[in-house]
Amino acid sequence: RGQTLKLLYHLSYEDRVKALMGHTDAIQVVMQLVIKFPEERHLGKELAALAINLSLNPHNAEQMCHFPKQNRGLHELIERVERTHDPLLMKVIRNLSQWTQEVQASINGNEDEYEQRGMWGRFMDQLLTLATTPDVQHDLLVEVLGTLANMTPLDLPRAYPW
Repeated sequence: RGQTLKLLYHLSYEDRVKALMGHTDAIQVVMQLVIKFPEERHLGKELAALAINLSLNPHNAEQMCHFPKQNRGLHELIERVERTHDPLLMKVIRNLSQWTQEVQASINGNEDEYEQRGMWGRFMDQLLTLATTPDVQHDLLVEVLGTLANMTPLDLPRAYPW
């Protein structure tokens, strides 16, 4: 499995290959590997790097967020990063937040077209807790703050005091 992950990682450098992987079962397999990785351990570097590369593609990011159903993938990723404080996994989450920000920019202010409205709202407390944890790793803190910086009012609950 390790050799396959290394090969997929190297292939995922190319944007065209990332896009092609989104039209196969690769995203589902990677998400299952990430979510079911042995507890309390950081992801293997090859698996984390592959997930990071794949999350840079908009179609893949959407699939990752909604694996296996609406918003469940994002929920699983955030739960895991809360337990493990894995900075590479947090990088995946940051890339997903970048995708939602780019979606908002592409709709030119037409809020009704933003289908992910409020998707991040339920995770704000967890993200803020990660950012304010005493002795937090600097790598993790950078990724959490980057994720928070990608948030817009449409990502937050309507009454959230941001």
